Amino acid sequence: MRFLFDIGHPAHVHYFRNLISLLQKQNHEIKITARDKEMTLYLLDKYGLDFVSTGKNASSIFGKALSLPLIESQIYKVAKLFKPDLIISTFTPYAAHIGKLLDVPVLGITDTEHATLSNTLAKNFTDCLIIPTGCNVNFPNKKVEYDGFLELAYLHPKYFTPNPQVLDFLKISAGEKFVILRFVSWNAAHDWGIRGFSLKEKMTLSHFLNKHVKVFISSEELLPKELNDYKLQIPPEMIHDALYYATMIIGDGATMSTEAALLGTPSILTNSLATKISHFRELEEGGLVYSTTDFKEIVRQSLNILSSEIDYAARKNIILKSKISLTDVLMDELILLTNKRKINK
Repeated sequence: MRFLFDIGHPAHVHYFRNLISLLQKQNHEIKITARDKEMTLYLLDKYGLDFVSTGKNASSIFGKALSLPLIESQIYKVAKLFKPDLIISTFTPYAAHIGKLLDVPVLGITDTEHATLSNTLAKNFTDCLIIPTGCNVNFPNKKVEYDGFLELAYLHPKYFTPNPQVLDFLKISAGEKFVILRFVSWNAAHDWGIRGFSLKEKMTLSHFLNKHVKVFISSEELLPKELNDYKLQIPPEMIHDALYYATMIIGDGATMSTEAALLGTPSILTNSLATKISHFRELEEGGLVYSTTDFKEIVRQSLNILSSEIDYAARKNIILKSKISLTDVLMDELILLTNKRKINK
């Protein structure tokens, strides 16, 4: 069969790369369209995945509105020539609209309940949506729920083995404590109106923690010169190795906090929407994510974690015991689709 994957963000590369590998081993044909956003194209190259770039991702509302038809026209050209049997993407309008135009079924994945605009633009053009159990997304067509997290598509022990070489890049000794601070740019459509750390808080937290432990900063935006010495400088594909070996993650980005927790690294998240995101409730209840918008509480909790002897890996194992990988769920759905197509032939 022919599968077209549409990728708009670095995280999407990780969501789909293991699935693409499995499909290629079964001799299915794969085509990838991708937006030029941050490390997306770099990661596709690094994992040996051929792609067609469909242009830059705009950051403003006005820019996104203008770029929508331009990006969709690029995807349309690729899909028209490739003639896919199925289009696979996150729950975004780009792929969904092209599927409807070409009468090709569209499969989407998401866990982002608050992406109201994007979900609304995509839902009537998507044929099947795969979501974690408990994810409250309004969807009129076939909805498949699974007991897991999107991030387990690549962080499930079945697919992820930590690479200790990352410690050499960080100049960290085995067993030495270090903290990663993660700051996002807040320019995604589902981030409008949400805020995390202020610049003053970023600087205060970085300098304070550096008195106790080594600090590294991963930031989507350029850092002020005062924080440049903390910049996390590792190959982008090794970020999950760094999260695995870190003592703690503190940030305002939901994805990296989830990733850290699923790797057994405690995280503190400051994000005004955190309490409304379903999968965070389970991670909080499991004692792996601490969510607060109170800066003083963040500082207090960070010191507690640094001095704690809690076995966070054991807490992670309890949660993962009942979870399945999104990669396996997607593979099962595609096998069903393939078999149905053979019967129809």
